Amino acid sequence: MMKRCVYIILLGITALWAGKYGDAFMIAAYPAAAMGTGHIGVTQLTGIRAVPINPAGLSYGRKMETYLQYNALFGLGFQYGLGYKNRYGDHWHWSVLWNRVGVNAIEEHPDLSSMTTLERRDFVRTQAGTYATFDSREDLITLTLGRHIRHRIDLGWQYDEFFIENPVGISVKVLNKSLYGESARGIGADAGLRLIIPGNEIFYIRNLGEIVFGVTAQNVYSTGIYWTTGHVDQARMRMLWGAALHQPVRFLYSDLRLMVQNVWLDDPAFHWGVEWEIMDALAFRLGKDDLSMNAGAGVRFPMGKYHLIVDYAFQDHPLDVGHKVSLTLTREDAE
Repeated sequence: MMKRCVYIILLGITALWAGKYGDAFMIAAYPAAAMGTGHIGVTQLTGIRAVPINPAGLSYGRKMETYLQYNALFGLGFQYGLGYKNRYGDHWHWSVLWNRVGVNAIEEHPDLSSMTTLERRDFVRTQAGTYATFDSREDLITLTLGRHIRHRIDLGWQYDEFFIENPVGISVKVLNKSLYGESARGIGADAGLRLIIPGNEIFYIRNLGEIVFGVTAQNVYSTGIYWTTGHVDQARMRMLWGAALHQPVRFLYSDLRLMVQNVWLDDPAFHWGVEWEIMDALAFRLGKDDLSMNAGAGVRFPMGKYHLIVDYAFQDHPLDVGHKVSLTLTREDAE
């Protein structure tokens, strides 16, 4: 007998990433620059691209940025994002970012719970067009405020003084979901910081680059998502932490970034990534998350007072290959 099974292939995808979280769909909204390095972003992303992973990176972007992203989720769903960033006064940066993840024309199927994830995927594809359909939407609006703080470190007359950069940021996010005639809403918050330390000053190694530590508390105190059915999902608090070495390679006019990222308050999900940026115009990326190898590239195109940054990422996911494209428009004279 047919029964209305609230099974959505996208939820199967996000469950593989972080299925215990009511906002797991937001991992699909990570920018292409993060996906290309194994979904790492707690240490190196700047501007509005940093907001979904570490809001502290917001204060390291240009004064004005406009952001657009599209992501075809393995041919089964879609994700797109739109955002704007600017500066307030001399120290504060703010942004608003909207992301949507959805699936159109989801078919009502018999109970597929006895199948594996890949068997369910193949069943959906081979039986397409034979059942009644419905849609799913998951939206997130994020308002972020960031500030760049600089600490002067003086260890006494026997040592040279140096500075530690300390960007911080906080996001307030509003979630809205719609599924099979029901809806849900929730409000949560993320907070993050980074410490950027000059390695040559700490270790007295000439030409050593910056050492970066980053921490993000996602869903501070947990986020309740309340459905019209009375059910409550929980986006539980978790903490991302990461470390990186940003090493200039001057004779090649480039920067090499070596990164690792993991999770506290959850099952460990170790990620590593490498990014090689050449003349602030071209970037190559490679990384591995807890599921697969990823790769990507970025190109900066000058357009008068503006620059257009195009990021692309490829993921060899167990369900299928994935592709993601992000566009960021910055005003280069607006510091």
